[in-house]
Amino acid sequence: MNTPEHSQLGKTSAYIDQYDASLLFPLPRATKRAELGLGDQPPFFGADLWTAFELSWLN
Repeated sequence: MNTPEHSQLGKTSAYIDQYDASLLFPLPRATKRAELGLGDQPPFFGADLWTAFELSWLN
């Protein structure tokens, strides 16, 4: 599994012109939420809103 420490973030890399799932990795949120003193149920929520322009770009 790829991790931020072993990723290409902040490093010089070759340009890849096609999808490569091996470049993706999760970023855990629990660590930073614990630093902020947030419990298991944070006092906020979120959602992704997509516009027609963004959807038309996907094809």
